[in-house]
Amino acid sequence: MNDLINNRMDSYRERLNCLDKPEHVAVWSNRPPLKFTEKAGAVRTAMAELVDMAGRQSAPTTGNAAEKRKEEAELEDAAHRIGRAVVSFCSDRGDAVTAEKYDITLSGWRRLRDEALIGKARQLEADATALLGISESEDYGLTAAAVAALASETDDYQALVATPRRAISERHVLTASLNPKSREVAALFDQLDDLALQFAGTPEGDAFVTAWQAAGRVIRRGQGPLAEPPAPANAN
Repeated sequence: MNDLINNRMDSYRERLNCLDKPEHVAVWSNRPPLKFTEKAGAVRTAMAELVDMAGRQSAPTTGNAAEKRKEEAELEDAAHRIGRAVVSFCSDRGDAVTAEKYDITLSGWRRLRDEALIGKARQLEADATALLGISESEDYGLTAAAVAALASETDDYQALVATPRRAISERHVLTASLNPKSREVAALFDQLDDLALQFAGTPEGDAFVTAWQAAGRVIRRGQGPLAEPPAPANAN
């Protein structure tokens, strides 16, 4: 989220805080012009949506690296364990082709990354499933429970690998939507600006209008209010 959106959101919050002061609520809430109360509700809803979008847009997309390493190691261990059982069983049955596919050391499994690891684990899951029920396969550790455990570890790791990608994709969508949503909120505040003038004419109303207009200034963080553009130089 860029500084301009941050600054505008700070201004929007300041204006809502201004509305919520008890002495101001007494001036405008359900008082003519009633459209002010209606539009104050609309701007709160739009602002809540903007805050939610900004929060999701700013959320980290890298995922939890420690959790990913943990799940990766658990998958590698499970795949190595089932893989060695497949190698042993298939070697004894004379199925050298299948045995060779999974004749991988634990360090070999650890060298596989992300999609390559997931793909190899899924392939092992399918081949091990095909061996279930064959005579003596359980004696090698090839059981439905063992294959299900491998599938579960693969699912867990795949979810962690996919999450950052989904988050990055969502961030692109949210980034494109932030400015239009901010403009929507700003337009609602502009409408409140016009209606707020109707409350002038009493000491309380004048105080509210003055405070409301002051709260609308967009502040640059650390630099004060945004300066008005300089007047054009006199051509004469």
